[in-house]
Amino acid sequence: MPLGMASKRGRRAPGVIFAGLALLTLNHVLQFAQSLASNGHLPAASALWVPYGLFGLLSGWIFFGSFAWPGDNPVSRAVFAVENLFERLRPRRRAAAAAP
Repeated sequence: MPLGMASKRGRRAPGVIFAGLALLTLNHVLQFAQSLASNGHLPAASALWVPYGLFGLLSGWIFFGSFAWPGDNPVSRAVFAVENLFERLRPRRRAAAAAP
């Protein structure tokens, strides 16, 4: 996944953190699927290949989304949106605290 890419002055940390969390989550999901398959609750092929397929689809979506805007990915856009939300809420808190 191109999550470590960033523009010249962009931030790489959110993408790299998300990539690490995505790999960690994939590992735990695969361990859980392996335990379900070993207990006989799910067929082994579907228990292991479905998480790989979903991870591949997520990776492809992020990869092809970064073609349109090099150095940009859905994670950086989400972080930017959350930062903007906090910036909009911050002056309201100060104004509300100063009013009484």
